[in-house]
Amino acid sequence: MLFRSLYNKAYSLRELRRFDEALALFLRIKALYPNEFVVDRDIEHLLLVSGNFEAGWARRGAQWRAQVLPRYYPPFTQPIWLGEDVADKTILIYADEGIGDAIHYLRYVPMVAARLAPHGTRIILVVHTALHAMLPAVPGVWQCIHKSSETPAFDLHCPISSLPLFFPWSTDTIPPPYMPPPDPGRVQAFAMLGDLHAA
Repeated sequence: MLFRSLYNKAYSLRELRRFDEALALFLRIKALYPNEFVVDRDIEHLLLVSGNFEAGWARRGAQWRAQVLPRYYPPFTQPIWLGEDVADKTILIYADEGIGDAIHYLRYVPMVAARLAPHGTRIILVVHTALHAMLPAVPGVWQCIHKSSETPAFDLHCPISSLPLFFPWSTDTIPPPYMPPPDPGRVQAFAMLGDLHAA
């Protein structure tokens, strides 16, 4: 009960944009409940949204290096990949948060693929089922599957939300969003539905 009460208060402070007070309370909660990953995530998000990018990404990187994985992340037995150069491996990049977050972080996937392709490394991208239909191809990705698919064999895994950690990061170096153009057939079918509705 105490955790939930403190957490709700900290979350409300964040929503009110009282960032300093929210951060102080989240840090207090973390000291009281060190194993609550959700608090780490909220501290990271709060630092990022308040413009403290360096501290926010550093904190996220430390969590993944410690392999303190959230409950909603699959319990893969393979090692986690944290940006090091590897050769002749298959890396599974997993969309670990919501669809909007996956679309945001997707811009880094071709960058990872381009960096590792000369080393013979292959990328498997796992995304939400609804997003999968919108991604017929992603540059450099060997295979793109949805979360309910059977997972092919792989050597290392990586949460998609950690990809910005592996590149120089500032508001000036954020790459442009990546989304492939929609399939023309799907666009036409959607337009036909609109015409039927209008009639």
